[in-house]
Amino acid sequence: MRGLGLKDGLIAAAKADFISLSAFEVGLISWIAFVLFPAPHHLMPSWRRLPGWAHFWTGVPIAVSGIFGAMSVIAVNSWMNQPGGFTASGGRITSIDPWQVYFNHAALYEMPHMILAAYMVTGFLVAGVYAAGIWRGRRDRYHYTGFALGFVPAAVLTPFQIFVGDTAARAIASDQPVKFASMEYVAHTGRQVPEWLGGVYINGHIYGGLRIPYMDSLLVGFGPGTKVTGWDSVPAAGRPPVVWLIHLCFDAMVGLGFLLPLAGLWVLY
Repeated sequence: MRGLGLKDGLIAAAKADFISLSAFEVGLISWIAFVLFPAPHHLMPSWRRLPGWAHFWTGVPIAVSGIFGAMSVIAVNSWMNQPGGFTASGGRITSIDPWQVYFNHAALYEMPHMILAAYMVTGFLVAGVYAAGIWRGRRDRYHYTGFALGFVPAAVLTPFQIFVGDTAARAIASDQPVKFASMEYVAHTGRQVPEWLGGVYINGHIYGGLRIPYMDSLLVGFGPGTKVTGWDSVPAAGRPPVVWLIHLCFDAMVGLGFLLPLAGLWVLY
């Protein structure tokens, strides 16, 4: 969202993310509803006319097309982060490789990250509907089955999402160091860089955050001596204007990601 002010940039980014994520999730929920949940025969006559597995497989193309549609959306976003697949000469594009444009460097981790997130959100949303019913006393096989069908896949995918997210963060530290510095409050390039959990950065000071020594260097390069690039590596005009907002949003996302496995263990218990 370069060239936009803070307010307009946030609105544009929120719209793009909301539309792409919502479109994919609506498709997933529609497929789940089509395959799993009975409806009046005059609205969904296939329930009466097709065997169970035949009915299931008719919905699979919806999920497959949804995945490829999500990949196309993410390819655009990832290309904006890591442009590639073209050659420029004299200010003009002289050649294009469509495959490298589509599968650019950032797409390799953004695509699985987004698709896993969509399946997790959809699964937990579906499970939440049945959890509300169970909480209200509807403790029957239908509600427990509906809860499990949404919750179990989402919970199983959570550790994989944490691994993909960790890989993505490390790639961002290498490819987009100023963005990573804003996410992690790295004002100055250095080694033995600490990790900050929470906190608000104002005028060179972090208020209310928990400092973990050396952790940022460990996460980036698996050693406390790893060099981490700070946002002081670029002029002030090239730095994000409100780093505390970026940092807190990133912390909230990571924190929720680590809470979800605990929810799965709680349900198993």
